[in-house]
Amino acid sequence: MRGHPILRLVVLICFLAIAGIPVYLITRDRPVGVLSSGKLPSKKIVSYEITMTSSTPAHLALAAVGQKPVESSSETESLIATYSMDAVKPEDLVVKARFVSPQKNAALRIQVQVAGKMIKDATLWGSESIEDVISIP
Repeated sequence: MRGHPILRLVVLICFLAIAGIPVYLITRDRPVGVLSSGKLPSKKIVSYEITMTSSTPAHLALAAVGQKPVESSSETESLIATYSMDAVKPEDLVVKARFVSPQKNAALRIQVQVAGKMIKDATLWGSESIEDVISIP
């Protein structure tokens, strides 16, 4: 490149400034919007109705994290409980059944409903007792 050294320096500085503007715009720190404590998104609480039905009389129990467990006081074939949980991420359910007269194929059906709509229907099989965790979608 020919020319005066100071003119070459000015042209180089202009070129670097023009090339540096897009880099600056991409890499600069932008202020992040922060939610105030009064405007935090709240959880939507929904009532889940859980029905447990066994094929033979059994001692039935149902529990969810942070909720009071529900148990049948005597041997029965059905148990109904209602839990209030977060609609987006409900807790898993722990179901237990201890059958009065052990047999080869005893069944335990668990149905979960929200506002009358069935969201989970599962059947578990066992002989003397059943204990399992049911995830709610």
